[in-house]
Amino acid sequence: MGAIDYKEAITPPAQDPGNRFIVNKINSKTFAMKMYTNDANANWIAQRLQQKAGYAFADISFPANRNIFRLEVGDLFKLNYSPDGIVDMVVRIVRIEEEPLPSENITVHILEDVDYLSESITLVTAESKAVYPVKTMEVLASLKVVNAPYFVIGDKVGIIPLAARENQLEIGFYLYMSTDGESYTNIATLPSIYCPYGTLVSAYGADTHQVDDGPGFQVDFTNSDVDMIDVITRSQLCGFKNTALLGDEIITFQTITPVSGYTRRYLFTGIYRGRLDTKLENHISGEDFFFTSNTNLQAVEDAEIVAGVTRYFKLVPYSNRHVGDLSAATAFSLDITGRGKIPYFPINLAANGEYAEENPTYETDIVLTWDPRLRGDGAGINSDVFDINFAPVEAPASGYEGYFRIKIYVGGALVRTVTDLAVFTWTYTSVMNIADNGALASSVTFLLTNFREDAGYEYESDDVEITVTLS
Repeated sequence: MGAIDYKEAITPPAQDPGNRFIVNKINSKTFAMKMYTNDANANWIAQRLQQKAGYAFADISFPANRNIFRLEVGDLFKLNYSPDGIVDMVVRIVRIEEEPLPSENITVHILEDVDYLSESITLVTAESKAVYPVKTMEVLASLKVVNAPYFVIGDKVGIIPLAARENQLEIGFYLYMSTDGESYTNIATLPSIYCPYGTLVSAYGADTHQVDDGPGFQVDFTNSDVDMIDVITRSQLCGFKNTALLGDEIITFQTITPVSGYTRRYLFTGIYRGRLDTKLENHISGEDFFFTSNTNLQAVEDAEIVAGVTRYFKLVPYSNRHVGDLSAATAFSLDITGRGKIPYFPINLAANGEYAEENPTYETDIVLTWDPRLRGDGAGINSDVFDINFAPVEAPASGYEGYFRIKIYVGGALVRTVTDLAVFTWTYTSVMNIADNGALASSVTFLLTNFREDAGYEYESDDVEITVTLS
């Protein structure tokens, strides 16, 4: 008995990108040829089955007259039709519809015949043995593992593995983890979540608006999975349908446009930057771009994935029949931060009513104000109203999370730390200033942090900084 997998044939006759977009993988189908006991016959029937499975046959109907058209169902003839460029197409009559008597008009239904298609499959001769393509899995080269943000995993500790296909045969991968970098254990099987992957063509700076309607940026993609990405509406930009990880910055984008003259280079515009707990970053040429959408952000939890430790990971691809080599897979480490539990950094930090970019000054007291960000409610980015009557909590609840801490630096030295603040404003008085520095300091820098404790471990946001000079 012989068998052939048309997905892994040397030159498959057709692909179905629409179906691949829907199922996010390449489907395969195996044909079993019972009673075909030699290579020549097995390859012959495999060719016919492969052509039928992968070729888009022409299906044509046309009106005719019985007095002129004397062929019957099952007959073959050559079809020529210059408007569509059809020349000597061999077709078979599959059905004839008769009009009511006494009319001699008929409708002829024909189908392109499989036996007369141009051959697109390399066959072996009867004198040789069948040779099948190598079907081993390549090592995944474009991959990344990140700490899972609150949006994906909630108030838990987990990680998100990201990877791109290498040869389009992969339908998933196994995630292996090690606590020491030596012995690895399979902790998850992740099917159908491969990401379209590319690299940034040129630098993309942080000096843009948060919703960047400027020229955008370009990305060179590694394979045809980029076809999965589509344009969205402006209102959808605030959601997470077109989500991507550019470096370590989470973005969403509105449009994707092919760049003329390049095979897989695309322009992205309408960028909503610094989503969730990330900030606008300066990105360099060649930086990673993973299109994640919602479907590819699959978080993994494990008893050994806890905040404050380092873990080692390997991603091993698999297809319908084959699995990659664990020993050959690239190993890399990740510091587990418990990102899902970390409060988001505050925004709109001001000193005496002026923001950092306005170069604030002071004469006596310095009044700091800021806005907190609640992770479960849009992170406070789009909200101008905050509930100031909240009760700080150590665990997530309906109020804002944890407390605030302010560190005060003068001349690069830490002079004061104020912690456990349950308000959104605080004043560095002239009395404190003189006590810390002997006189009013010429320049004071404040670092503001939101923090909380959970099970004895402290989770804190990134610092927000502002410098105030003596006028």
